[in-house]
Amino acid sequence: MAAFHQRFVGATELPKSLTDIEIGLSFRLSSEDVQALRARFRDRRLGAAVLLVFTRASGRSLARMVNIPRSLLQYLCVSLELGDTAIATLKSLYQRPATLSEHNQWVRKYCGLVEPDASAFEDLRQTLDALAATASSTDELVRHAEVWLFDRKHLLPGDRVLRDVAREAFAGQEAAALRVVKTQIPTALMKKALAAAFASRMGRGGGSNLEWLKTGPGKHGRNALAEVSKKLVFLKSIGVDTWSLSGLSSERLKAYAKAVTHRPPFETKRLSNDQQQLEMACFLRAALLELTDAAFYMAGRRLSDFVRAARNKIQVKQARNAATYLEREACMRALVHARDTTDRQKVAALQEMLPERDARRNLTRAALVRESLAEERVRLAAVLSAFGGIEIQGTKNDGALQQIKALRDLRSEGARALPDGFDASMTDPVWHELINGADRGKALGALQASAVMAVHRGLRGGSLWVDHSWKHRNREDMLIPADEWERQRKRLVGAMGLFADPRLYIKRMRHNIEAALQALSEAVAAGKLEIDQEGLVRLPALSAQDLDPQVTRSRDAMFKIIGSAQLGNIIVEVDAQAGVSEVLLGHRAQSRGELLACYGALLALGTENDAKGVAAMIPDIEVSHVAAAMRTLENAERLRKANDRVVAFQQQHPVSALWGKGERASADMMSVDASRHLFNARVDPRRRTFAAGIYTHVMDSYGVFYDQPIVLNTRQAAAAVHGAH
Repeated sequence: MAAFHQRFVGATELPKSLTDIEIGLSFRLSSEDVQALRARFRDRRLGAAVLLVFTRASGRSLARMVNIPRSLLQYLCVSLELGDTAIATLKSLYQRPATLSEHNQWVRKYCGLVEPDASAFEDLRQTLDALAATASSTDELVRHAEVWLFDRKHLLPGDRVLRDVAREAFAGQEAAALRVVKTQIPTALMKKALAAAFASRMGRGGGSNLEWLKTGPGKHGRNALAEVSKKLVFLKSIGVDTWSLSGLSSERLKAYAKAVTHRPPFETKRLSNDQQQLEMACFLRAALLELTDAAFYMAGRRLSDFVRAARNKIQVKQARNAATYLEREACMRALVHARDTTDRQKVAALQEMLPERDARRNLTRAALVRESLAEERVRLAAVLSAFGGIEIQGTKNDGALQQIKALRDLRSEGARALPDGFDASMTDPVWHELINGADRGKALGALQASAVMAVHRGLRGGSLWVDHSWKHRNREDMLIPADEWERQRKRLVGAMGLFADPRLYIKRMRHNIEAALQALSEAVAAGKLEIDQEGLVRLPALSAQDLDPQVTRSRDAMFKIIGSAQLGNIIVEVDAQAGVSEVLLGHRAQSRGELLACYGALLALGTENDAKGVAAMIPDIEVSHVAAAMRTLENAERLRKANDRVVAFQQQHPVSALWGKGERASADMMSVDASRHLFNARVDPRRRTFAAGIYTHVMDSYGVFYDQPIVLNTRQAAAAVHGAH
């Protein structure tokens, strides 16, 4: 995808507002540009400058002079040494279309932009064919096409032209994906899988197996882990683990699977035979991969719970032993200093108080934890059962795999204790004392604990892997095949806007770092910040400003003019101005009911209400309509684009400039109440309730432009950097 400095590529008109950073990065005039404008134009230099900076930033010609940001006009006037002008004056510069066309031709020639010819379109088609394998939508391919043409100094054609090429490439990959499914999955096996997926489930829950597979995993308790194991057994019983689907990329597989997830089962059943096979095969395969990761994650969480409980138990036992030692020390002190007993009597009393057979080993805290874990045989067996149907692979003679195999053999024999003479060399040396101990039942528990820890450590480190997993696959499988990379290396590198030569990338990074250091130096010189002796950057403390009575009176007058307003009216008005529902639905609403269902889904997902409660609040709407719309809104890409439209709509209003220029933002995590059954819910340490974290970025003009759900009590650095980028 395009980098930050290319975010205006493909734009058809200027945005409503621009920050100083955006102007300096994308709409800057160099000294050579100023000289060229002065040499070519006696008048209308400002209009030509606007055309120049826009064409160079977007790759397209500016067809109409609307929405010229005032900040850009002020910058261009200063650069060209012209008097400040209003937008109305700028519009009057190009009342003749011939003049505008002539200036656009000069700008294109000056920028070195040429219209793409047949050979360029052929190269573009080949590039999009290569990128379509990993693209999730046509819009993503259109964006790739714009950046590809822009990097090669081609004038961007209309959106319809690029979209047709992208659709052709996307359709070709979809046909190739269908061929992969039909080639790698036998017809009889596919029919069996579809029949099993759409079949009704027995028991109190009811519903179909497809609906059952759609439900997310619960908490990391024993029941939730057993439920995930049941789903894995079901998917393996219909042969999903034997499907490789190696010809499909992970992004394409997830896209097809998401389409089934966001659609009611009866609608999936009504698809054409080929489309149904393609999407259902991807859904079942993706479900197997996700459930495998969930099983390992839950097992790791259960293991952490066991270790934490063992540490707490050891802490309590050590505290109890400390009290016993104090009592015994007091008794020994009284006995030693007693005057009415002989030395022989004192020694006999001490021997009785400290018998030789009760001599305790001097164990470390870690050894005590391992000993406590070895006593949790039943609960460790439940964790190991989650690995029972998963074929874990690794390097030859890996100790973890040997332990798993040994435990499976013992389980098949019905053993309740570890046999004498068991080979403990496959385990870590710290477990040898427990495994070779006299208590053979405890030795079996030690082997189970050692195996669980070894598998957990191996999966996290990469020495162990599973073929049907997203996160724990073999590292080689996560990369592009070597022969394909050698064939298409140059094309893929160029299509993604990367550098084949790392020195060019380092050169760009060094240029950016030098510019940032220069800005830091100027800020230090201006007194905006300081650098202490330890090299830490410190901002001066903020002081509260005096409350301006005029601001209070203006606020009261503004709200008096606005008056009271209903939330529903606000939603409809913002949608009419920004087109939010069009982005969320993927098309313009075709009926009043469809629009109401979209609004109801937004209210249900944004509040503590559900589909049934929202349907009861809105007349002429069914619960199923709201539920279907809620599944549609689970598409993260649509929701993000709709939010971007709301933020852009907010920035259009002049009052937002009074709050801030959009150059700064604050980010923090907010704890939101969640069900205790939610997979990523944790106990909030402050409120002692189950919650999930929402990490948001808020601009200084109060626009929320980024959010990401995270797990409580985890590092927030990644979410902060990702949101800022």
